[in-house]
Amino acid sequence: MVLAALVACGSKGDDAQVTTTTTAPSTTTTIAPTTTTAESAPRKAATTTTTPKPAATLTSPDEDKPVEIVVQPEHIEPYLLRVGTDWSPVRDDVFGTGPMGLQDAAADDAEDDGEIERSRKLLQDLGFHAGYSRVWEHRRAPDDPAGQATHLFAYLYFFGTPQGARAYLDHDAESFEEATDDKAEEVSAGIPGSRAWAGSDEDNQSIAVVLFTVDNFYARVVCTGTHDPTGRCRSWVTEHADQQHKQLR
Repeated sequence: MVLAALVACGSKGDDAQVTTTTTAPSTTTTIAPTTTTAESAPRKAATTTTTPKPAATLTSPDEDKPVEIVVQPEHIEPYLLRVGTDWSPVRDDVFGTGPMGLQDAAADDAEDDGEIERSRKLLQDLGFHAGYSRVWEHRRAPDDPAGQATHLFAYLYFFGTPQGARAYLDHDAESFEEATDDKAEEVSAGIPGSRAWAGSDEDNQSIAVVLFTVDNFYARVVCTGTHDPTGRCRSWVTEHADQQHKQLR
């Protein structure tokens, strides 16, 4: 496992497999998108907020010795999905991806600006610490019409407990089912405890999604495309979700 020991956020059950350490305030500066595209950005604009965050003992992928830290987005990024050369990174300002503090995650979760505070409270209650997101564009296949592209999104959140991460997965799964209005079929991704769908979204774009947790990490991998006659999105999202899962084990 990549985690050595983690902390509990708020009131947790007696079966939590984590320990509580002293809390330390940290200031998280969130990022608002500066460029829009024809596709909907996955996050809305957010603001700077100061939130107390418990310290956690996290073992870096590059280190053997656990170090107690106040978890910030930069600590999550080393665990985020790595992709092959067929995919080109998209600038963070295009879709509003990158480091994610509490307000960023709330803006991503909310259906509109009026729901951001509700989403913020939900994430706080579940023990959200920090996250990171990134998007790539597939190098256009010969049969893709000009101006149409397939995108791969990866989101990785860190919660105070595994129970908090799992509870957010259940919430995200319900939100996704509502958003697709039964246009996406639930499928198997081959990852224990995961939820996955393939089909089309509310804008009739091809979409495939895999959600899963590993310890205190919650991962969401999404593939979208306007031209997907062979179902490549489902294959690609399954492949990359498996890669993300292996990076967290």
